[in-house]
Amino acid sequence: MTADAVPAPPLVLLSGDPLRPRRTDPQFAAEAAAARAAGAATAVLDHEALLTGDAERAVSRVPRAAGPVWYRG
Repeated sequence: MTADAVPAPPLVLLSGDPLRPRRTDPQFAAEAAAARAAGAATAVLDHEALLTGDAERAVSRVPRAAGPVWYRG
């Protein structure tokens, strides 16, 4: 990283809503709001896809260059 580079905000990975997979599961709405308020980015994990063994689809909404993430699920 150069001296002028700004580090990316941390990324918090949250489980998706089973009925609306593009949205965070309502159980984790407070955590998502708190993460964003603290300056973190959020992404959605398709937990249903993960349970069926489709890891690629499960993380399809996670930026590829995200680096380490925090998972709350």
